[in-house]
Amino acid sequence: MSQKETVIFIGGMTCQSCVRHIESILTQKAGVKLVRVGLEQQFGFIRYDPALTSPTVLAAVVDDIGFEASVDDCDTLNATWITVSGMTCQSCVRHIEGMVYNVTGVRSVHVSLSDSLATVIYDSLQTSASNLCDVINDLGFDAELLTVTAGDDLTGSISAAAASEVSESGDEFAKLAATRTIAGQQMCEISVEGMTCNSCVRNIESSLSSVAGVISVCVLLDQKKAIVVFNPVEISPETVAEKIDDMGFEVAVLVNRLQAHFDADKTATLGHSQPSENGKPDDVQHSAVTAGQMTTQLSVSGMHCQSCVRAIEGHLKSIFGVVSVNVNLDRELCRVVHNPSCVSAETLRQAVESAGNFKASFSGKFMFWCCCINMYRSVFLAV
Repeated sequence: MSQKETVIFIGGMTCQSCVRHIESILTQKAGVKLVRVGLEQQFGFIRYDPALTSPTVLAAVVDDIGFEASVDDCDTLNATWITVSGMTCQSCVRHIEGMVYNVTGVRSVHVSLSDSLATVIYDSLQTSASNLCDVINDLGFDAELLTVTAGDDLTGSISAAAASEVSESGDEFAKLAATRTIAGQQMCEISVEGMTCNSCVRNIESSLSSVAGVISVCVLLDQKKAIVVFNPVEISPETVAEKIDDMGFEVAVLVNRLQAHFDADKTATLGHSQPSENGKPDDVQHSAVTAGQMTTQLSVSGMHCQSCVRAIEGHLKSIFGVVSVNVNLDRELCRVVHNPSCVSAETLRQAVESAGNFKASFSGKFMFWCCCINMYRSVFLAV
C-alpha cells in the first residue's frame, strides 16, 4: 500500500516539550510512518498509510491531548526542508522568506539562520520541493533538499520505527524483569574511580543492566560508587566489579548485603513523612511507601506548560517498575513511586531529562534519605 503525506496545523504549542509530546503520541498510532512537528510554524508533517488512518483522525488525536489541531481544506498540502548555506545575517533570512513566500502555492515559510534550514509548507499541486529549492539557489545561496526519512536524526523529530524499537525493547525488559523474584536478591556497593561526567554514569548503568543476573543499577557520580541489586545464583559482586573494571574504571567491592523483602512493619515506619523544623512534612522524600516500593522526588527545571507535565508523566509511566508519577508545574517537582529493584532513582532522573529540554536533580534531603535507607539495610538486612 502506498503512503501519503499530510500537514496538520497545530495551535497551542509553546516549547520543544510540546513538540516531543505530540510526536511521541502520534508515532504510536497505527499507520503512522513518520512525524515531524514544527514549533515556529505550528504544524505537523505526517507520513501515513491511508488504509489505516487519515488526517482527520490524526488531528483528533492531537486535539485529545490538549492542542488545537485542524486539517486544511486543501488535501495536497505538503512540507519540505531545505538546507541553505551562504546566509550571513537576518537580511539574508528575510530575503529568502520573502521570495519563497511569493511562489504560487506556498502557504508558509520559515528560515533559521542558526540551523541553516528553510521549512516550507506548500500545495503540491501548484509547486514542488525541487522548484522551491531552485528559487533559493537562484538567489545566490547554496540550497539542497533535505529528504525526511524514518531514520533521520532531525531536531524535534521522532520516527515510528524508532518509537517501535523503544517499545519492543521495553517489552523485552518487562518480560525479563517479571521472571526475577525479589526474595534472595543481594545488593552490593562498588567503589568506582575514574568517572568524570554523567556520560560515564550512563555508560556503566547501561552496560551492567544488560548483564545476566543484574536486576538494577544506580551509579552515584559524586560518591564514586555503584549500587547494584543482583541475583547471587547468576552473578557475584566480584564479577560485577570486573565488568566495570573492563570498561576502564578502578573498582573495589565495598558492601554485600542480602536484599530480601522489606518487613512491612519496619517499612511502614520509613514510609511516613518526617516532620521538618516547622512541623510540616518534608517536601523531598526517598522512602519505602509499601513493601518493596520507594518514593523519589526530583526538582525539575525547564517546564513551561501542562504539556511539559504530561510529557514527563507519560514518559515515566512507560518505564517498568514505576508505580505512579505526579508532576507539580508550579513547584517544579516530580514525585515517583517505584520499585527500586526494577528501576533506580538515577535512571528516573535521566528519564525526566530525556523527556524534553528539562534538568532534573536530587536535593541534599534526597541524599539524606538514601543514607537513612542504607543504614536501615545495614541494620536489618545484614547477612
